[in-house]
Amino acid sequence: MKRDSIIVSYVAPIPSFSIGNDTTYCGAFSQELSTGVSATLWSTGVSTSSITVSTPGLYWAQESNICGSLRDSIIISDNPFPVVNLGNDTSACPGNEIILNAGNSGATYLWQDNTTAQTLTVNSAGTYWVNVTVNGCMKRDSIIVSYVAPIPSFSIGNDTTYCGAFSQELSTGVSATLWSTGVSTSSITVSTPGLYWAQESNIC
Repeated sequence: MKRDSIIVSYVAPIPSFSIGNDTTYCGAFSQELSTGVSATLWSTGVSTSSITVSTPGLYWAQESNICGSLRDSIIISDNPFPVVNLGNDTSACPGNEIILNAGNSGATYLWQDNTTAQTLTVNSAGTYWVNVTVNGCMKRDSIIVSYVAPIPSFSIGNDTTYCGAFSQELSTGVSATLWSTGVSTSSITVSTPGLYWAQESNIC
């Protein structure tokens, strides 16, 4: 009598798996993709349970056995941040309006006062900011607007007549006063007859 035997094994089918939904990032990113199976073959050419990616593209993972293979893929996209520039901090004269423009036509806007237009008209001092969102990517910029006070009226005195030699101080009390003599100071002392003037200035 002769006997022979054979062991027959059935390999379990590969369970379904997912490496995630298609994803969009704003700017730089780093994402781990994983199956949890050490022999996974990746589109990058490595065979491991997970990979970390930092560049946009199509990535896939494939698991195989003698019964076949199963693959899942993910598309990772990278959108740029919008460029938002409200300009440098600025000053204006009372009564003047400043129009702030966030640019990026067709974007979604949110200003500090909860308005949602591309532009904002400013007529008072303060810090103004806007959030601009394009393709899910948001960027903020801010600007400080100051309003300059009008120059207060001042006097350097009434017209004056002296007899003989004299010395008189003319003063505004403002250090940046420009005088007809060419100096810039709060006061001057004069000892010769003539016409003297003082001038105070600002952006208005």
